[in-house]
Amino acid sequence: MTTQTAESLESRVTQFRCLELPGQPMSMHMGTSYLVNDLWSKVKEQAAEIERLREALITLTHSCEKSRIWGGMEWVYHPVHPAHYLPALDAARAALGEA
Repeated sequence: MTTQTAESLESRVTQFRCLELPGQPMSMHMGTSYLVNDLWSKVKEQAAEIERLREALITLTHSCEKSRIWGGMEWVYHPVHPAHYLPALDAARAALGEA
């Protein structure tokens, strides 16, 4: 979910709560209100999870690509020592909820 999509969705939820959506009746069924609030909380949880996974991927990518050495004409990749990639791999597994 992009930031723009999240902001648009958040503004629509706010409009719904204030009974300002186009064509929305002037009264709101409580079940609908609870449903929208529950769905919005789930969307926020999923957005936080996506951000956490994105940060784990960035860390893993950095750990794996820091072994690149410019060889004059092209990039040379030397073997990465396990001390460099294992902590990042463990963080990625933890982010994914795997053992």
